Amino acid sequence: SSEVSGSRLPVGSSANINNQNKCVDFLNGLYHVYIELEKDAETKIKEDPVEKKKLEDTIKGALMAHRNLCEDFIDIYFLCKQEAGVCADIELEEDADAEKVYITVVEKLRQFFSPSPQFYTLQQLLDRNKPIDEIFAGRPYDITESHGFVEADELEQLKLRKEIHLSEVYGVIFETDGVRAVRNLQLQFCKNNQTVSVSEWKFPILKNHIPEFSIQCSG
Repeated sequence: SSEVSGSRLPVGSSANINNQNKCVDFLNGLYHVYIELEKDAETKIKEDPVEKKKLEDTIKGALMAHRNLCEDFIDIYFLCKQEAGVCADIELEEDADAEKVYITVVEKLRQFFSPSPQFYTLQQLLDRNKPIDEIFAGRPYDITESHGFVEADELEQLKLRKEIHLSEVYGVIFETDGVRAVRNLQLQFCKNNQTVSVSEWKFPILKNHIPEFSIQCSG
């Protein structure tokens, strides 16, 4: 016999039909899918509804091809960018390299506001003593192009932010090597070439939006 989500189904030619019927009464999961696009793809679908529909169909096809039994996808959302910046007075240590500190702070803020998965080569994961079966677990066998491999635990830690806390931004900057003090810290959000300063200690992110750190929106 074969066990699926706690319900036992007989193995045989009618198993697939029985599985489908079981899914009517029991769903393993219904999912909302949120997609963050690269800038060129985002511009493309904004200008062409046909391209948007084509991309939605491609994503839905990939999801359906690799879903688990009794799982389905309700809808697909393309996340909009909410441009964000930081204004602060940063005091450096006497021996700090100002340019190096600046670059490091910007990189950390970008990763904080809109974290992205870290891709690894096969050799990099092997150097971490990752078992080969664990590296390829869940990876399609017929893949034709790839950005690389991702660590499952790192991917699970990526959360869609619903608000930005000023204290967290302070911590990101202050923990940078070479920074002695951070003063007059303030969040800023930009839209249509207008900058809006946030006086509260936290700022909610608009629904179906993702914050994107911008140097142009900072300072």
